[in-house]
Amino acid sequence: PTQKNTPPITIRNTSHSTDRHIKIKHINQHIMTSKVELLQKATEEAKVKMDEARAALDDSQRRVDSAKEALRQLDPEEQEKIKVTDTMLPELLDMHAQAKENFAVAEKRYETNNRYLSIYQAKR
Repeated sequence: PTQKNTPPITIRNTSHSTDRHIKIKHINQHIMTSKVELLQKATEEAKVKMDEARAALDDSQRRVDSAKEALRQLDPEEQEKIKVTDTMLPELLDMHAQAKENFAVAEKRYETNNRYLSIYQAKR
């Protein structure tokens, strides 16, 4: 049999490859934009919650300070007779401790969301 010297056939479809690359890049940009939008919304909500927690913390501190001042204003004889458990101070201190914890959690959530938002925005 006789062999013909024909070169192997190579098919290149670079436009298809480029189109696929552009589509993938577009999808990745869309996903990143969606992530940033969701994270931005979550960060805004976390900021609102942190501000609310800060207001509650400030209010609880004012109440504790007010109760302490009311106790200081009592006559020394009355101060001797009264027990702390007869006042609102224990409840106010518990409320203040809870407000501190709530604020710490809300602040941490906001800071974390804000940090990740900055990272994602930098990647865009």
